[in-house]
Amino acid sequence: MFRFFSHVKPQGGRTLMVEGAHTAPMQFVKSLTPKERNLKLRPFRKCFEPSKPSLAELSGHRPRPSGRTDYFMNEPTEVDGVPLRVTKMTGEPGDVILCHPFFWHMTSSNGLDYPGFMRTKDVKMKD
Repeated sequence: MFRFFSHVKPQGGRTLMVEGAHTAPMQFVKSLTPKERNLKLRPFRKCFEPSKPSLAELSGHRPRPSGRTDYFMNEPTEVDGVPLRVTKMTGEPGDVILCHPFFWHMTSSNGLDYPGFMRTKDVKMKD
């Protein structure tokens, strides 16, 4: 969950997100053993990301291409038939974004003259 405490505008840094990335791992999950399916999220991502060239480039497991803004943000790429595109997370004070655990996101640099404030919080279901 992402909570916004100020205006977070495009070019304002904070967080980039990958639209559609929560569905991309589903085919990969089907190929795992029951033990591998019980991996925590971080070890799972370390297995999954390098196996997909565009995600490996985005996450730094492979060299990033030149012209990366166009490559990642303007032209969708496909991973296992799922179209993916990087976009900037924006919001207003009081906005909340709820996310799937497989939601791919990463920090970005702030290109504005003022900071944007947001906070993340993990929300888990009770057993």
